[in-house]
Amino acid sequence: MSAKSLHNSPDPEPKTEAPNTTPYNLAWAFLPVMLVLSGLVLLLFGVSWWTALVVVLMLACPPVIAVAIYFGFHPVPGYRRPD
Repeated sequence: MSAKSLHNSPDPEPKTEAPNTTPYNLAWAFLPVMLVLSGLVLLLFGVSWWTALVVVLMLACPPVIAVAIYFGFHPVPGYRRPD
């Protein structure tokens, strides 16, 4: 029999891996691309520049709020808050 402890002691320095941010790499690009495409569609239908700009800005408000809420509730994987 050995006198070794029966429980595993934790490592003094926990090993940290680089955070996997793959799903988040291009998430920021969706909103600007969507807004540019919606403005182009409006211009193709003959809407003036100012009307297209106002409509695009009005369309931008709800998605910006939704993206901010989504990223607020789903932090980047691997991120550890300092204690």
